Amino acid sequence: QNITLTITYRAGGGLNTAVPPNNLTNINSVTTIPAGGTTTNLTVNNNDPAVGGKDGDGTEEIRHGALANYATQNRCVTKEDYEARTISMPPKFGSIAKVYCTTGGLIEKNKQTRNVEKLKNVLNTIMHHILDGAESKSSEDLQSIDLSDSTLLNIVAGNGSEITQEDKHNFLHLFESLSVYENDEVYNPTIDLYILSYDVNGKLIAPPTLIQQNVKNYLNQFKLLTDKIRILPGFVVNFGVAFDVMTFPGNDKSVIKNRCIDAIKEIFKTDNMQFKQVLYTADVVTELNKLEGVKAVNDVVFTQDTNFLDNTSIFSPPLYSKSINIDGDIISINENKYGHIYDFSQFFDITQTPAGRGVVLPSIDPSIFEIKNPNTDIKGVVR
Repeated sequence: QNITLTITYRAGGGLNTAVPPNNLTNINSVTTIPAGGTTTNLTVNNNDPAVGGKDGDGTEEIRHGALANYATQNRCVTKEDYEARTISMPPKFGSIAKVYCTTGGLIEKNKQTRNVEKLKNVLNTIMHHILDGAESKSSEDLQSIDLSDSTLLNIVAGNGSEITQEDKHNFLHLFESLSVYENDEVYNPTIDLYILSYDVNGKLIAPPTLIQQNVKNYLNQFKLLTDKIRILPGFVVNFGVAFDVMTFPGNDKSVIKNRCIDAIKEIFKTDNMQFKQVLYTADVVTELNKLEGVKAVNDVVFTQDTNFLDNTSIFSPPLYSKSINIDGDIISINENKYGHIYDFSQFFDITQTPAGRGVVLPSIDPSIFEIKNPNTDIKGVVR
């Protein structure tokens, strides 16, 4: 009682204070040593963007964070512990938009397992040709062995038609990759954390190196002594939505179309998206059916390029800018600043849908689906 408390605090400005690259170019004041020195040729610029800021948590983010934080008890043991502790890192160290935790090296192990199978198939096919049903072959017979075989060609050749020096390089890379994976005694992580940050527009991007280091240092006070943490950028798969609806007679079709687009924007807000999330067209159909003026929903499609309703191109250029080659290297396809390419067609072709038409499963690598530009990446027809 009878005490006045004066509290001084510092608050960040959220995403509004993020700065894109090549934006800080004006100099307000200059002090030279010695005084009076010329500043005519003095210029400044920020080559890298200032990211890592974050607005207040949305409803879904608060819900996920509260459920996970309740069980952590200030220590990191389970997958949920690491995710909750990472997402709640103090803002002074930078903010994390999304996080996914997995067993260290698990993704790499899956990749190496596929590499081993590929190499086994090559060697098995070669040995089959050499022996040709015989129990043994002499060294003289080996000189006349013909290794031409369509099966072997399809396994070895990257282009499926001819074996090149690049194919040779790729196979050497497979052996080297397996050797490094099996013999890495210097650093073998037990925990892999995939994280993403927000850019100035609130869209998902790979986190800066400084924030990755801050996360690692922050978690050191909560992790077990035997845990070794590796921080990696997550993968982003941008996509678009195509819809086809019917309206009642007398309704303005343009108004109905805008209502549908706004509803889809709300469903796929970046705040609502998580790693390894499954996309359901049924969720969109349900929300569109609730809209005033919508009589029926004919179909909904998730895609990066093709409209699977009529197999026509709907997004040109396509909504991807990156791919991963056979060596695991990320290559740039265009400069549109979208995420990775993903095969959405497998979930809309009735003959091969793994979990039912319109159920889009996440990739093996930790990725998150995002509509990067809702104003242009959602298209529809109102009949």
